[in-house]
Amino acid sequence: MKKVLKEMLLSLLTVFMGVLLCNLPVMAAENDEPPDWRANLEFGQVVSSWQGAPYYESADQNGSGKHGFYGCNIYTNGMAYIAGYARLDQDGNILESECYWRESVPEGKKCGFDPNEDIWVALYVDGFTTGSIGWMHIDDILPNPSEIRVGISNNNETILPTDDPINPEDVANAIEESHDSGKKVALLLDASGSVDAYSAEIATYANQVNKADTVLVFATDYAEIVAEDYLEASEDVGGLTEIYAAMNALSGAYDTAIIVTDTYQNGVIDLHERSDIGEVIIVSTCSEWAIDDETVRTITVMWNLEPQIVHLTIAPSD
Repeated sequence: MKKVLKEMLLSLLTVFMGVLLCNLPVMAAENDEPPDWRANLEFGQVVSSWQGAPYYESADQNGSGKHGFYGCNIYTNGMAYIAGYARLDQDGNILESECYWRESVPEGKKCGFDPNEDIWVALYVDGFTTGSIGWMHIDDILPNPSEIRVGISNNNETILPTDDPINPEDVANAIEESHDSGKKVALLLDASGSVDAYSAEIATYANQVNKADTVLVFATDYAEIVAEDYLEASEDVGGLTEIYAAMNALSGAYDTAIIVTDTYQNGVIDLHERSDIGEVIIVSTCSEWAIDDETVRTITVMWNLEPQIVHLTIAPSD
């Protein structure tokens, strides 16, 4: 008898819990990540790429056959248009594709692929009229150049000298002058091992630096500081470089974001898309040839502006 009652109670409890769970409100998962602009690409859409990006005769095996480099020959002159795409598996084999001759591209039709997968895009250009130029990886596709803002403030004058090299005092002066003219400025100081001494030297101009609306020190992590606290704070943010984490932390619009860095990004965190920054100035502590082009391209695409780059090549004081 006790066994029967126990089974009845368990059965009733199961039914009750089922009804309760079915009537609980469903909470949608929060997703703070901005949409990837490449997910909305259309056939016939004008795009571009970075000079030297490779293209191939076929998307098979992650690029195969004859190949060339974008912007480096007569075949890539003119505006580039999307003619097709292919989705590959982890072994580089084509799972699906949709591609058209230039004369029959269905302009305005959404491609409909997930840019987070292994996607290759077929392009043709105005300057080469006999066919498509080939296939490029989705990570090398950039927006139409005419849609990218050049990072110059409203008066068409950058707040930092454009003649290299500049020195730490130039950065401090630019912040002060920008503040006094009513502009909103953010200063991001890279505290990773290769840049720390340069950022520390800029922070010594505390009276001027503190006129920035936001001062962030960053490496693996980031923290908002006043200039006098740089040395202490720089020891608490790790030693790797996560530029995008600090950039994502900027809240609201800014006229100028100054980023003191060697441009090397650790690659763990993605940069969020936005268009409320007037200009980005990268104060580079490395030589021109050593700048990480991938970081510059990512900022160009995700913030819809072309960063200015100036070089801080004068060694800081010991």
